[in-house]
Amino acid sequence: LLKEYRAAASAIAQAQFIDADEMASLVKASMKREKVFRLDFFEYADKKIAEMKPKTAEIYRTSMNALRRFVGGTHLDFSEINYNFILKFKRFLETEPPVTFGKQTYKAKSASSRAVSLYLSNVRAIFNRAIDEFNDDDYEPIRKLPFKRSTIPPQPMTKHRTLTKEQMQAVIGYAPQNELQSLAKDVFLLSFYLVGMNTADIYTIRRSDLKDGILTYNRIKTASRRQDKALMQVRVEPEADSILKRYANEHGDYLLTFAKRYATAHAFNGAVNEHLKAILPYLTTYYARHTWATLARNECGVDFDTVHFALNHAKTGDGRVTDIYIERDFSRIWEANRKVIDLVLGL
Repeated sequence: LLKEYRAAASAIAQAQFIDADEMASLVKASMKREKVFRLDFFEYADKKIAEMKPKTAEIYRTSMNALRRFVGGTHLDFSEINYNFILKFKRFLETEPPVTFGKQTYKAKSASSRAVSLYLSNVRAIFNRAIDEFNDDDYEPIRKLPFKRSTIPPQPMTKHRTLTKEQMQAVIGYAPQNELQSLAKDVFLLSFYLVGMNTADIYTIRRSDLKDGILTYNRIKTASRRQDKALMQVRVEPEADSILKRYANEHGDYLLTFAKRYATAHAFNGAVNEHLKAILPYLTTYYARHTWATLARNECGVDFDTVHFALNHAKTGDGRVTDIYIERDFSRIWEANRKVIDLVLGL
């Protein structure tokens, strides 16, 4: 692109007598007349996805793969994406049969499917990033805004993934049939006993994070998006401590052995979820976090603000400003956690 601008500037007669502003206007006008803007959507998307965090990138790649299936190829010029194109893609998503890639099968979607809204939103996000990058006040090579009139359906509410007190007791009492089931059960309970700590954070616990029975960490999922780095402190209750000792790492920076067993946190989470199915067919690590919050609020009478605080969710609106002035007291969470653990243990 720089070479083309230089060529356009060199072709302007008596360029040495023109000031910078006039030169810029003449070059842009020349480019508009002579150049037809071409940019492959998939190529551009791949470059942007490569800059994303692994989990976000995976979601965007899934969206782009769906778009490739719709197009029936690997090339899509930005100029082809208009309002009718988006409507057809939306109908395609709503009617596409189940798709299998290797061991992964993507089930059929419906008009109310979360995937339809998510895929369309991701395509729009990439499209808008290109507009921000290539368009300016004088030169707008990407002129079509196909999402202005098209309707991206709102994402449906997340399905509640919670267990009852009795179901949690059944998980605690489950007798594993092998070592992998035992590990999956322990990780699930560890997450629950540590106030719904994500497996990605469990995987990366370092020795320095645990001091005097207090585990301090920054929640990986949201640390980069928050001023407080999503700081969290959890008191390690005896039930959690016994699991931590069972998987203690003798050498290295990591507190636990999971990083030695699994190459990535994603692989670790996948293995745990796979073997949790032996306990309950639908059970995943998400249930630990959701169940803790639900039992804390509905069964133990923990106030909503404390549950919100325990889940490490960021304040919004005026609450975000007020939160700056209040020193955090994590002991509120510790007291709530003890109540929840006592509840499921019948103490």
